[in-house]
Amino acid sequence: MKFLSKTSSKPTAAADAYMSSPDVERALTARYLARIFQRRDLTARSLRSVTVWAYEYASNTGVNLPDRLNTLLEDYYSSSFDHRALELLINKERPNILEMLNKAAAEAEPPEPLAGNTRTLVEALKLPHADATWKLVGLVACCTRYDQVNQLTHNLTETTKPLTRAIAMLIDEPVRLVEDLIQPTSELIASGLIQLQEDSEYLAHYNGRLKIPNRVDDALDRKFDDFNAMRNMLLGNALQSVNTADDFEHVAIDRDILAQVLKGASREGARGINVLIYGPPGSGKTEMAKIAANLAGLSLYAAGEDVANASESGRADRLGDLVFAQRLSRDQPGAALMFDEMEDVAVHLIKRGG
Repeated sequence: MKFLSKTSSKPTAAADAYMSSPDVERALTARYLARIFQRRDLTARSLRSVTVWAYEYASNTGVNLPDRLNTLLEDYYSSSFDHRALELLINKERPNILEMLNKAAAEAEPPEPLAGNTRTLVEALKLPHADATWKLVGLVACCTRYDQVNQLTHNLTETTKPLTRAIAMLIDEPVRLVEDLIQPTSELIASGLIQLQEDSEYLAHYNGRLKIPNRVDDALDRKFDDFNAMRNMLLGNALQSVNTADDFEHVAIDRDILAQVLKGASREGARGINVLIYGPPGSGKTEMAKIAANLAGLSLYAAGEDVANASESGRADRLGDLVFAQRLSRDQPGAALMFDEMEDVAVHLIKRGG
């Protein structure tokens, strides 16, 4: 079990989630397409592939290419199709395509509360390169919510390697910056706001390389009065024990030492104060943790429990949830985090060399 000196207050988030509209999805798709078409490092193969995608999905996206391109692409799957002629025409029509896409992108505001919540979290976590990080997290979130955005990213990642180059195009940032943002030791990954998944060629959504933890992803669609309300929803309700301090008289010395350690850490604003409670199953470790936090005058919150399961990926998710909860509440005095079943994750870390 793990304890840290943090705090929180009662949730005030509105329960209703926003509903996406086709207009928002069309505008988002147009915005991502415009970012792709304006990149001069786009390969000829990727340029052809994205153009054909835009042509074939025009009825879904509401974005129509210039007439000359549409006419030429009618015979795209013909054995005699002139791919070189297509490349020349795309480059010639690029200014018109960009003008059309930028106009379509401006027809709807970014999806709310998704966009605002994402920016609020990035700023609250004090992540570097805030604007680029906001766009990156927003892209991952949009891939899981908007089919056209997800399909567009799939199309781009199939012809644009490595993945960081495709991401750079979609969020209109330098490739080197994107590489820094999603490397395993980056501030963004360390914060737990984004998790790295192994062995995936795709960007996000099912089996994607990048994932927003479930608890965070659910919160992005909710309306909140302020950041405190969002934080409270993410941390959940404070844990309450069904027992009293008297029920642990048989370990009174350990109980009181634990309570004093937590109380002192909270009073001094100390960081990195962790306590491991160990013992056989059913011996009351979890309840003792709750009692000790209560004696110390702290609110105790669970971390990693909503995604806990026996699989390897579940263990990684639990760790990510813990890291995120630590980062989210690091400047809030008066609370503790509890990480139950620590041995399950410890074995996972040892196997990874951690």
